[in-house]
Parts: sequence; C-alpha cells; structure tokens
Amino acid sequence: MVAELPLDAGKPALEAAQGTLRATTEAFRTAEEAVKQARLKPFAADKALATARDRVETLGRDQARREARAQTLDETLERLGAEHDAAQAALTEATTEGAPSQTLDELRIELAEARAAAEAAR
Repeated sequence: MVAELPLDAGKPALEAAQGTLRATTEAFRTAEEAVKQARLKPFAADKALATARDRVETLGRDQARREARAQTLDETLERLGAEHDAAQAALTEATTEGAPSQTLDELRIELAEARAAAEAAR
C-alpha cells in the first residue's frame, strides 16, 4: 500500500502558499489600479493642453485687436493734431493786421472810414 501522508503535515505549506497567493493578488490589484490611473493621465493632460492652446489663441487675438485699436488711435491723434495746427494757423491769420475787426466799436470805425472813402471817391 501507499503510505498515507498525514493531513496535518502539508497544512503549514498550504497556509503559506495561500498567504503568498493573497499577497500576490493584492499586489496585482494595486498594480492594476496604478495602471488604470496612469492611463487616465494622458487624457487629462491633453485636455489641459487644449485649454491652454485655446487661451493662448484668445490672448493672441485680443492682443492683435488692441494693437489695431492703438494704431487707429495714433492715426486719429495725428489727424486731429494736423487739424488743430491748421485751425491755429487760420486763427493767427485771421487776427493779424488787415483782418476785420472783432468788436462793434471797431466795426463802426471801419464803416465810417469806408463811407468817407466812398464819399471822397464820388
């Protein structure tokens, strides 16, 4: 007959193997969870990158719009400056000698002089 092994003789080895199996199973689950988390990271990074690119494009468009507005304002200032200079020159020319008088008394004197000159010319 075959020699029978006592059941208790293999029990410690069985318990050790089951403990190792539990520890290995837990390590495997932990590794699977780490892999799962690692696989999600590229999606989050891609989303953050797309958001950042959109923001950069928006800021670039805003900057271009501001620069165009600044250029328009500079051109307007130049035009208004030229118009101011022309108006100042016209005012200076209008107030020089030979220009019509601005007050009522001066206009009366000029009128009297013009009438006297007209009488003398007749």
